[in-house]
Amino acid sequence: MGNYYPLMVDLSKMKCLVVGGGAVALRKTLALKETGVDITLISPEIMAPLVQLADAGEINLIRRPYQKGDLEGFHLVYVAINDKKVSEEISREALDTGVFFNIADQPAAGNFIVPSKIQRGDLVLSFSTNGKSPILSKKIRQELEERYGAEYEEFLQLLGRERVWALREIEQIDQRKAYFKALVYSTLPELLKAGKTAEVLRQIAEIREKTLSKEIGGTGNDK
Repeated sequence: MGNYYPLMVDLSKMKCLVVGGGAVALRKTLALKETGVDITLISPEIMAPLVQLADAGEINLIRRPYQKGDLEGFHLVYVAINDKKVSEEISREALDTGVFFNIADQPAAGNFIVPSKIQRGDLVLSFSTNGKSPILSKKIRQELEERYGAEYEEFLQLLGRERVWALREIEQIDQRKAYFKALVYSTLPELLKAGKTAEVLRQIAEIREKTLSKEIGGTGNDK
C-alpha cells in the first residue's frame, strides 16, 4: 500500500457517492452521516435500512447499476460492491476526474483509506498500520480506549472553556501557556471519571489563583 498523508477533512459542504446497497455500503453510509456530508447511493438492490434513510430524507437513492459519468459533481466515492469490473471502471474514472475513491474490498486500489478511530466528543484519536497488521491496530485501539475513556470528552470541553477564560483574563503569554499546561497535566481527568465535581472546581480555582499570582512558570507549547 502507498504512503498516506493523515488529514482531517470537513465534509459538511461536500458530496459523497456510495456505490452499493449491501451491508458494507450501510456501514460506510452510517459513518459518513456523522460528518454531515451530502450522500448519494447508487445500487439496483438496496437494504431496507438504507431505504429507510432515504425515506427520511437523510440520503439520496438512485436505484440502478453504476454508469459512466456518475462521479460528476462528487468529491469522494466509496465502492462497496463485489463486481471487480465495475470497481475498475470507477477507479479509472475517479483517477481521470481527480475524485478521491475507496474500494472496500481492495483498499490498495483506491487513493485513500479510512484509519481506525476513537472519538471522545471533540477528541479524535486516529491511527493506521497501512494495512500491514490489523491485529496490531486492534491492540492499539484497545489500549487507547482504556487510556482515554469517556471522561476525556468532558475534559476537553472543560479545557475549551478555560481557554476562553485564559485568553480573556491572562495577558502575559508565558502565564497563559503555564495555565494551559497545568490544566492538561493535572488530575482533572481522574476527578471527572470519579464524578468529583466539587473537587474539579476546587482544583481549577487553585490553578487559576496560582497562575494569576505568577506562582506557575512554564514553557508549554500551547498558544
